[in-house]
Amino acid sequence: MRAELPPLNLLGAVADEWVYQLSLAYPEATVKAYKQGVRRYLKFAFTVDELEDPHFFEIFVSSLQHRYKVIDAEREMRSQGYSGGTINTTMVGLERFVWFLVADGLVVQDLYLGVVRPRQGRVSKPQTVPD
Repeated sequence: MRAELPPLNLLGAVADEWVYQLSLAYPEATVKAYKQGVRRYLKFAFTVDELEDPHFFEIFVSSLQHRYKVIDAEREMRSQGYSGGTINTTMVGLERFVWFLVADGLVVQDLYLGVVRPRQGRVSKPQTVPD
């Protein structure tokens, strides 16, 4: 059995507002999946000491400038057997939360760029020109 996920309220009242805003735009199942995704990300991206710090929101925001946090969390989830769909939902939930922080002016957009997941480039077939 997998360990319990950290509570979303570690991120403060802004997390409650985010959930409320999500509920206005998405079905309940989607809101639940995004909330679980952010909680799962917290579990894999931060140490217990960081999660227990009373200033965790500031730690979270400062981590947004480091892409390695996202990559390491994604790798750890894969190594523990999480499915690609679960990992994708986790990362989409995180992206939605960070977009909310940017829209509210709580995070500078430059920091947000560290959260964008690296994506594999598409390899296109070589184009041939008919004779």
